[in-house]
Order: sequence, then structure tokens, then C-alpha cells
Amino acid sequence: MPRSWAGRPLPCFDLAGHPWATSCSGRPCAGPAGRSADPWPRRSRGPARFEFLLAEPVLRWLITSPEVMRGQLARLQTVVGVPNIRFGILPLGVPLATTPQNSFQMYDDVAIVETFVGETTYRDDEAATYTRAIERLWQEAVTGEDARRIIVRAAQDLQN
Repeated sequence: MPRSWAGRPLPCFDLAGHPWATSCSGRPCAGPAGRSADPWPRRSRGPARFEFLLAEPVLRWLITSPEVMRGQLARLQTVVGVPNIRFGILPLGVPLATTPQNSFQMYDDVAIVETFVGETTYRDDEAATYTRAIERLWQEAVTGEDARRIIVRAAQDLQN
């Protein structure tokens, strides 16, 4: 199952009506190893499941125009409550048991860590370290309507 921790600028989402993410430009996002065709390897068949955990600041960083950011925030609201998507936000002001460091994605037992230099792929025991880290971060996260309220507040603050 693809899992993502984003402590970096807001990723682009198009998950409400389509099982794969797309970039802001509409091109497919690269999955593991830069592949864009069916990028999410799954060991079992059935509905794809996704987890996205974002740090609240990524909802507010303006790395694009406010107009595009408002669109992304609106789209994120559609992800909240989708049955096959676990979506959470790590809110500001919450004491953390784990210090978030690099953004990373997990695909089953593979962790891909993003840095300014590039991506590093970890497997087995090293990847399990990222599994434990994201589980600890989920314990501090808000989901559901609490997450939606944070998104709405970020969009409202953007308009002011």
C-alpha cells in the first residue's frame, strides 16, 4: 500500500475520481524509480489503498500561485473521507514523539526518501524504520473532519 509522509511543499492530488495521482500540470506523477505507468506495486489484488500524512505547514507554503494553491486545497478536501484513502494532517502546536525529517513514500516494504540531492531507496530492516516512524507520526495526526477544518482554515487564510 502506498504511504506518504510530506513535510515538503504540498503534493498535487487527483485522487477523488481516479486511483493514481497526477501532477499540477496534469501529467502522471512518477512512482517508484520514476515510473509513471501503474506506479504503485501491490502484492495483493483488490482496491488500491493509499495513506497520505501531511505536515500542516505544507498547506500554507506558497511555492505556486495562490490560485493554484487554492485549487489544491479544494482538491484535498475531496480526499477526506474517501474509503480507500487514509488522509491525515500533523497539526502545528502538537507535541511530537518523533521529529519529522525527510519526506518519504512507502510501497509495501520499500521506503523512498527524498532529499535535496535525490531519492534513496531502502528495503527490509531499513524500510521498517520508516514504517515505525510513520506509525508514530499517525498517532499525532488529525483525520476526518478535523483534517478538513485545517484545510479550510488554510484556504481561508490564503484569501485574506
